[in-house]
Amino acid sequence: MGFLTKSDFKVARSCPTKLFYKKQRYPSSDEENEYLQFLAEGGYMVEALACLSFQEGGRTL
Repeated sequence: MGFLTKSDFKVARSCPTKLFYKKQRYPSSDEENEYLQFLAEGGYMVEALACLSFQEGGRTL
């Protein structure tokens, strides 16, 4: 069983069926949206900066 990411949680809150199809890797119109991909990459950058800034902190899964 995979992890439930923050994005997955938000999808499930709006529609549980969307989460099912997302986890089954069905195609989505959002996959080709360059702006959404840019925002997702930016989220990973913020995570990396936070980890570097607070090295004594623990990671949550």
